[in-house]
Amino acid sequence: KLEREREREKKEEIGKKFKKVGLEIEKKEEESKFLRSITSWEFDEVISYLHDIGIYSDTIEKNAERLLRELAKKNSSQKEICEYVEEILKENKKITSLSRYVTKPDILGKSREGLKDVVSFMSKYISEITPIFRGKLKIKIEDDSAKRFNLKFRPIQMMTILDNLINNSKKAKAKNMEIIVNKSSENKLSILIRDDGEGLNENIKEQDIFNKGVTSTKGSGLGLFHVKKTVEELGGEININSKVNKGIEFLINFKK
Repeated sequence: KLEREREREKKEEIGKKFKKVGLEIEKKEEESKFLRSITSWEFDEVISYLHDIGIYSDTIEKNAERLLRELAKKNSSQKEICEYVEEILKENKKITSLSRYVTKPDILGKSREGLKDVVSFMSKYISEITPIFRGKLKIKIEDDSAKRFNLKFRPIQMMTILDNLINNSKKAKAKNMEIIVNKSSENKLSILIRDDGEGLNENIKEQDIFNKGVTSTKGSGLGLFHVKKTVEELGGEININSKVNKGIEFLINFKK
């Protein structure tokens, strides 16, 4: 009887080991499938997503610091505390969603480019999405039906351009951002984006601001690099004008 009990325990132990090995194999196969699904440009896209996550986590950290300062006050404001907590939860939700998005096999293929109107997409994104993370920065954008301009792009590409420019303005302590659209012909669209922030650091040359690692806002130096790269992927070009009375201007040109 004792021998049979030992035999049973031995079989159960072997069964557990087989199950563990099976789970490890499934995990490795899933990881392998994900890696095989990523082409070189998709790898760059994942890197861009990781940079976005960095932006969101930075917002969480700042709001957590504000929350702690508010809680330390004798007469802390419940309204401000709730606002900080809400902001933290929103940013955390964005990180969670984005991390799930990029780690699912073949998910990147679902965001392939399609013909969309640049102006209406930007306008909708500015009004419905950016209030979540732009803070006190006010953004004004023209939404003129006469300036509709269809272009092949993936939503994440336009989001990358807007998110990084907005984040750049926030870091430069801008209070206002204006987006002016000019359709000079059926085949050309110009987008002027300007703010009233601190502008370009005098030690940085205009032609260098889009280089990887170069920053005038104590950031990572990846934001504007990704913006330029994404604009060029869409067949456009972006230029900077820092010689303004206040703030900075970016001019994006798209051609069909």
